[in-house]
Amino acid sequence: MHYKRIAPLFLALTVSCVPLSQYVNSADLIRADDESRYTMEVKQDYHVYNREDMQREIDGLDKSDAKQWYLEYRRITQFYSPYYPIDVEKSIHYYANDNQFDLICRVVQAEIGGGDFNAKCNVASTIINRWRTYAPRTWESVIYEKDQYTPISDGRYKKVTVDDETRLAVEYVFEIGDTTNGAIYFHSGRSRWHERCSKIELVKVDQWHKFYKLR
Repeated sequence: MHYKRIAPLFLALTVSCVPLSQYVNSADLIRADDESRYTMEVKQDYHVYNREDMQREIDGLDKSDAKQWYLEYRRITQFYSPYYPIDVEKSIHYYANDNQFDLICRVVQAEIGGGDFNAKCNVASTIINRWRTYAPRTWESVIYEKDQYTPISDGRYKKVTVDDETRLAVEYVFEIGDTTNGAIYFHSGRSRWHERCSKIELVKVDQWHKFYKLR
């Protein structure tokens, strides 16, 4: 009887001597396991989604159709953006507010109307090239300059409905690059001034316009 009374006491003392640090809450175990799994997934993501893979996908795109290429390019860069953030300074929206962007698009839409994506890019290039060439001028000062853009002079830019393709063309030119080899002037039909001016040279012709840059 004497030993039976001591045993539980001895057992209690033995248990109480176990350091508290050795007791682990089950929630802590689950949390630690989740963190380990998260770390593993991050490492796997880094291994799968790396910059070389992104560039390989971009390099593999078909360049014969500029519009489709750009749509796919944007899809790829958007997909990789959680790992490699998109450089916002490459976008025209970083330099033009909504009203300015709309103004640019309206001029392009009025100038080319039913033209294709490439033709819209060419007209957009002249606006963006003039803005860059004569920096720090504003978009408004470039577009509203006297006798530069016919849709401004005759008011057509106010009446057009800008389509998504035109917006895409303007964004393409600013982000990807000029499509006219530096043109800042253009005309349709015949223009004696453009054709005789010694300060400019013809650099591109599409089915809608002739484009000129400074010599």
